[in-house]
Order: sequence, then structure tokens, then C-alpha cells
Amino acid sequence: MVYDTETERYVPKWRLEEYPGINRDFKLLYYSPKRKQYRELDFEGNYAAKRLGFLMDERPEQLEQMLNDGTLYLHLMRIQQKAVKVVWDQIILWEQTDSEFLLTTANGDFLKKAGLLENFKARAEELMYPAVIYV
Repeated sequence: MVYDTETERYVPKWRLEEYPGINRDFKLLYYSPKRKQYRELDFEGNYAAKRLGFLMDERPEQLEQMLNDGTLYLHLMRIQQKAVKVVWDQIILWEQTDSEFLLTTANGDFLKKAGLLENFKARAEELMYPAVIYV
């Protein structure tokens, strides 16, 4: 909590708001004492958004604690970076070992190669979600 001198009351330093609509989109706001208003922090990446949704649904106490501590944004960015690293490390491994991908690369079939890369990404994400996002 931060004391707001204009309103003479305490306001939460961090706040989470949900956008109205079909999709569950959120915005993370932090209170700027200099501007005496909330400012929106952007977090890029769908992995951070999925983690936030998981925290809201399954771990509300942990989410509230991180909001109060001011560590939510850092946590989401770490999850995003970790998820991207896990996914791309797995894709690189499959690129080096998958016989169909190696044959496609040698033959110069770019469309099939692009399709295989998309497949690798989807498979890597499916493996990563329970290990990184939903824990």
C-alpha cells in the first residue's frame, strides 16, 4: 500500500484489472507516486498471460501475495523467458535429430520445413505447459 497525499488514503501499489470481453485479457497497473495515478505495465507473450490466468484460477493466494509484494511483474517476465527458452531449446534439439526434418532440409522443401517447424513448436509448447506454466 502507498499513501496518496491528494486523496489522503492508502491505495494498493499494484492492481490487476480484467478487460471486458470474450477473451480473458488482463492489465497490470502500478501506482506512480510522482504522477499520483495508476500506469499500465505491458507484459508481452502468451506464456505470461497463461501463467497469470492459472494464478487467478488455481493459486489466488499466491497471486495476491505477489501483487502485495510487487513481484508479480517480475515473476511473469521470468516465466515468459523460461518458457521461451524451454520451447526453443526443444525445437533446436528436434531440428538436429528428427530424420524427416533433416531429409526435408537436405531436399530444400521449404513449405514442408515450415510445417514441421510449426509442428515442433506446438509439440514443445504442449510439453512445456505442465512443467513451466501450470505448476
